[in-house]
Amino acid sequence: MMDSVNAPTQGEPPALFPASFAQRRIWFLDQMVPGSAAYNVPLALRIRGPLSPRHLHSAVNELVSRHESLRTSFGEVDGEPVQVVASNASCDFEVIRVPGDLEEALRREAAKPFDLGHGPLVRGRLFVVSEHEHVLALTFHHIVADGWSMGIVVRELLEFYRASREGRSPDLPELEVQYPDYSTWQRDWLAGDRRKSLLDYWRGRLGEKPSELALPGRKERPAVSTFDGSFVPFSVPEETQRGVEELAARLGATPFMILLAAFDALLARYADETDISVGIPIANRGRSEVEGLIGFFVNTLVLRTDLSADPSFEEIITRVRETALGAYAHQDLPFEYLVEELSPERDTSRNPLFQVMFVHQNASIPSLELEDLHFEVLRVDNETAKFDLQMFVGEREGTLGGSLEYATDVFDRATAERFVEAYVRLLAAAVSRPGAPLSELPIATREEIHQVVEVWNATSADYGEFCPVHEEIAERAARNPAGVALRYGNDELSFAELDRRTAGVAAALQERGVGPESRVGLRFERSLDLVIALLGVLRAGAAYVPLEVEWPRDRTERVVEMSGAETVLVGSGPTERLSIDKVEILSLLELSTPTERFVPTIVQPENLAYVIFTSGSTGRPKGVGVTHAGLRNRLEWMQRAYGLEDGDAVLQKTPYGFDVSVWEFLWAPRQGLPLVIAAPGAHRDPAELGEAIRRGGVTTVHFVPTMLDAFVASGELARCPTLTRVIASGEALSADLVRRFYETGTNARLFNLYGPTEATVDVTAFPCGSEDIGTPPIGGPIENVETYVLDRSYRPVPVGVEGELYLGGVQLARGYEKQPGLTAERFLPHPWKAGQRLYRTGDVA
Repeated sequence: MMDSVNAPTQGEPPALFPASFAQRRIWFLDQMVPGSAAYNVPLALRIRGPLSPRHLHSAVNELVSRHESLRTSFGEVDGEPVQVVASNASCDFEVIRVPGDLEEALRREAAKPFDLGHGPLVRGRLFVVSEHEHVLALTFHHIVADGWSMGIVVRELLEFYRASREGRSPDLPELEVQYPDYSTWQRDWLAGDRRKSLLDYWRGRLGEKPSELALPGRKERPAVSTFDGSFVPFSVPEETQRGVEELAARLGATPFMILLAAFDALLARYADETDISVGIPIANRGRSEVEGLIGFFVNTLVLRTDLSADPSFEEIITRVRETALGAYAHQDLPFEYLVEELSPERDTSRNPLFQVMFVHQNASIPSLELEDLHFEVLRVDNETAKFDLQMFVGEREGTLGGSLEYATDVFDRATAERFVEAYVRLLAAAVSRPGAPLSELPIATREEIHQVVEVWNATSADYGEFCPVHEEIAERAARNPAGVALRYGNDELSFAELDRRTAGVAAALQERGVGPESRVGLRFERSLDLVIALLGVLRAGAAYVPLEVEWPRDRTERVVEMSGAETVLVGSGPTERLSIDKVEILSLLELSTPTERFVPTIVQPENLAYVIFTSGSTGRPKGVGVTHAGLRNRLEWMQRAYGLEDGDAVLQKTPYGFDVSVWEFLWAPRQGLPLVIAAPGAHRDPAELGEAIRRGGVTTVHFVPTMLDAFVASGELARCPTLTRVIASGEALSADLVRRFYETGTNARLFNLYGPTEATVDVTAFPCGSEDIGTPPIGGPIENVETYVLDRSYRPVPVGVEGELYLGGVQLARGYEKQPGLTAERFLPHPWKAGQRLYRTGDVA
């Protein structure tokens, strides 16, 4: 038996006792986030019948007198909390006629904070609904009561009420000990080898601090948690409930273990993780002396389960069972002590060691009768959440169900609702097919899969008969020969002159055997000559290969070798000169083949248009071969989406070794409109870019967000009134940058695009308005392009769940030049369309 600490008698000054480990942590949390109702424990009882409010008030005060925990407040000695137990106290109790909305009144009452320095930390409100219907709302601070305590509260409260009404002493056993006895005993019991043994187990089990689960749909976590929350209720079908019970019996597990295994499995699928840490509460009343005490005894255990190697659901249950039994055997180490040992740094934004809790409610408070009174427990939502997610599951009146409490700082309601639906769905499938591996447990309905795979990828568009881009530009030149095609500084080139010079380049290349599937390198500073050379290569039917003049020689030689280019066109400047063995180097100025010798080359949709080399994550060049079909689709979509028209002009400023440059070069000439060419290096200088935009009357420009940020901050955006379209891609676009973009007062609209080189520049688009929507999404797929978010097993994930982004459709590149293994690794067979492929981006979406 515990050593007793004598309670003070009536009239004595308050007695001081050390706080328990659990109380200590709650006290520190209250110091960091004062005034929070997150640790309020509401209890609401609907009472039908001829109730006596006077006797009920007396019963509540008798309850406070019986339990020292309910007469406790908290002080501080040397920076540590202490329990201050008053010798007598009465509960703050009011009788109130229901002020309209009872549910809202209960919620407001449950959400009122306590001052831990002033007790008692319980209050009561009796709401009068009618003469024979009342609702008793008792609110406790968690620091003095836990869930188990609520059953004691109801049972003893009814006995005190009955005794008060009948004028007799209550029929309740004397309490052998009080909560301060327990807190004192706990500290002594945990001293020495016993504490070391428990710590050794948990250190071995948890190792380094478990990583935070990266669950999908999370908002940006605030620096300090507000503990604001809400909940989503759910019920489990009767067939699933029977399946849980039968599976538990067959495997020698408990229903709790089955339900937790399904929860772990869902977290693993949602977070795409195999190391799952979940907190569970445990009553922590293993000694008979404390079973009848109101107080904060509950302890928290961290169940860390390994779900690697795609285990079957039966195997997951086995792993959960082993984890739980080990934790039960070492449950006496207070969670607060473990936190201090493993994670001494306090983080006010989240719970340490785990952020998700699972609660099996197998000891709910029953409905009670008292002669002429009927008591019914009501659920009260105080709109708080102590964890990111807290799943409550249990039986009530024979039906399995529960609720998901979620932190509104971290998740929205739609995400929580989808999570609940997925849990019920996965649990049903798991108990019906326990041999199924984790990867096959469904978290999406057939309807959701149909929507994700079919409906959202219904992007088919008919662009008519195929015509390569360079022929479309030639047709524009024939219709508008005098129109300005190119501007570079003070120089201009008409469409007629552009057509003549590109035809001459094409003819010279044709005479050297260049044609479809040939690769021709381009090494130029940004200039008129660069555009002429690029279009000349395309008109010869070949694919151009950018060779940036800033590249080191070894990279240039490597790219020429890997691309298979046997011809390289260069400019006349000293930095553009080049010499490579077995490669013909041609200066653009030296090409003198007459234009009339040019014969248009027939180019098929599947022929290469260009090969752009990217470094990727390895740092080694990868040559991406893009077809004319993909290029034409990308430009046709852009015109349909954004509609260049008379008066528009596009700025070409992106280094041509990057794929964004492709549409910058070709979109405006394809529409018969001017292309304005920025000077070399201008893409790094906001002032020089602003001048180029104003001088060239530019309406359309591209920025990577980093450079757009600099352009906005410099004030140049506000000084460019001709701009109407700003297209951002290449990096994540922030909500703050969007806001500052529109705060400049610009006439331009901002568009967020996404796409890898392997899918012809861009594949998704989103128009960013001036309204605040948070981080801009990358948008939906463009025409004739497909986007899929798939899990590790190559299956679609439901809405709100993260996976890897895969792309399909006409814009997919042919693959990587001379790297068939890498091509096979990243360009995979289409799971739903025979003969087609998907590109694995490696991006999480």
